[in-house]
Amino acid sequence: MTRFRAECTAVAVMVAMSSCSEGSGPVQPTRAPDPPPLKLSTLTAGFQHTCGIDGEGFAHCWGSFRPAGGEELGAETGSLQPRAISAGIQFLSISASRGRTCGVSRDNAGLCWNAASDDPFANDRPTEIPGQLAVDQLAVGDDHVCAIQLDGPTSCWGSNTSGQLGSGDMTSSTAPVIVETDQIFQRLTAGADHSCGLTEDGAAWCWGKNDRGQLGVASTEDRDRPVPVLTTERFLGISAGSVHTCGVTIEGQGLCWGFNGSGQLGTGTTDSSLVPIPVAGDARWSKLAAGTNHTCGLANDGTVSCWGLGRDGQLGNGEPDTRLVPTRLPFALIFREITTGFGHTCAIADTDVTYCWGLNRSGQLGDGSTQNQLRPRRVEGT
Repeated sequence: MTRFRAECTAVAVMVAMSSCSEGSGPVQPTRAPDPPPLKLSTLTAGFQHTCGIDGEGFAHCWGSFRPAGGEELGAETGSLQPRAISAGIQFLSISASRGRTCGVSRDNAGLCWNAASDDPFANDRPTEIPGQLAVDQLAVGDDHVCAIQLDGPTSCWGSNTSGQLGSGDMTSSTAPVIVETDQIFQRLTAGADHSCGLTEDGAAWCWGKNDRGQLGVASTEDRDRPVPVLTTERFLGISAGSVHTCGVTIEGQGLCWGFNGSGQLGTGTTDSSLVPIPVAGDARWSKLAAGTNHTCGLANDGTVSCWGLGRDGQLGNGEPDTRLVPTRLPFALIFREITTGFGHTCAIADTDVTYCWGLNRSGQLGDGSTQNQLRPRRVEGT
């Protein structure tokens, strides 16, 4: 018996994670169960990062959370795959831009995080917006934020060099200022330096920088308060890119206006437009997402098409080419949500899997790498 115990002890030292006793063999280590897949309900893409909200309202982000010229990826500033960042906060909606993310919590608090260190209204952790407004929706531009307050008015704060705060002047403000309009907006979107809103009846109004016609008012004059977009159409949704804007009408038609140097208006040319013009083709859209130099659309049948600059793969069709008209992704995937950033695109499939494609130098595709992708890649963990 003594001899058996000595031999057993020797085996235990030589073979990790095994034990020995009379009449028994090695015990295999127990493998921890895989975590359940991350199922996101909504997405938003910034300059070099992407965020989403899961079914319970928690936010997850990936990529670099700093604007260009800021810190590189690191433990505090980014991740190559989704990382929970909301510190127990549950969100209703979320919006990202150049280096900032903002969201509306379930108790209607507005919070922002992950912006440049000299940004006066955001931090590395979710922090309530100035004035502690009760908000219904937030829209984030490059250096400004706009919010629809629960009691009706719209407020904006941040840089106002082009009138993007809509306050009737061009004075920047770190505190929210009321947008000078008698319109009550139901939806907001923010581009680099301009903002737009939709009223309850679907009328589109825009304000701010207009050097490329992104306000859709038949001029290139900046506007420091909301002005109506020159169209008789009514919209279900609106999306502001850097210097162009797109919307989906109540009939499902796509209209875009503003800068078109890479074909991001989807009209078949590179001619810019100071007023809304139809996106080419006969697709009926449920959503258009305007990025920096490209646009993608989610059709009513769940297919996705993209157009504009494709150099980094952001069009998702397998080729690094620019397309002047909507080009459908040639893959058997059906989607229910889409978002576009500076040079990348992400979408949620009807299987609840999230895919991203395009520019990935900061990990904004969430696939665990920094390699650009010409085709949709599954986001890790989804």
